[in-house]
Amino acid sequence: MDEFLLKAEKANAIRRHNNDIFAVFSKALRILELCLVLVLLSWILTRLPFALALSAEFLRRLIAFAASPLVVFAVSNAIIAALLAQSRRLSAPHSADSLYREFLHTRTAVTEPHAPPSPPPSPPPPEPEFHDKQVIVETVHDAPSAGAAAKYRRSQSEKIKVDAAGKLPRRKQLRRSETEKRGECLPEILYPQDELSNEEFQRAIEAFIAKQLRFLREESSAIVVQNPS
Repeated sequence: MDEFLLKAEKANAIRRHNNDIFAVFSKALRILELCLVLVLLSWILTRLPFALALSAEFLRRLIAFAASPLVVFAVSNAIIAALLAQSRRLSAPHSADSLYREFLHTRTAVTEPHAPPSPPPSPPPPEPEFHDKQVIVETVHDAPSAGAAAKYRRSQSEKIKVDAAGKLPRRKQLRRSETEKRGECLPEILYPQDELSNEEFQRAIEAFIAKQLRFLREESSAIVVQNPS
């Protein structure tokens, strides 16, 4: 029993001794580490201004080199080359097909003859307008007398007075009428013969008849020319 207790006390004493040695060693190691940190910190503090100056010089030179035209040119060319390579890689599957289609299109354009341009359509000829004109001449014969003067009256209801001798003159009544497509009528030409003498009135009527006959001949020739066309 005593021996057992003695062995236990010895074991405990050895364990405590070992623990004390380990604690001392750990404390010494921590002190050593603290000393090393202090030495390193002091070395860094002494070298810090020189390190800062060196870093600043390095950064300055690096910035100057990056801003040089040579570096800018090289970087630009590298970007352009990368873009070209990317575009070629994307368009590579369709390049052969596009070249073949372009070749076919060029060959078709060369082989096909150029058709002459079609002339513009000519406007339709204007349709001739025909005017049907009719002149009606009515002659009224009254009982003639010897030495009676020939007199004429117009188509309106104007009567020629009989001369003082009571003789009935030979009268001619002229009337013009025309029918057009638009229903227009030519106005009649009136002459103031009431104040003229018999001879002057007769000459005026003869001139009027000659003028109307000439007008009728011109109208007839114009109608004959338009009918064959």
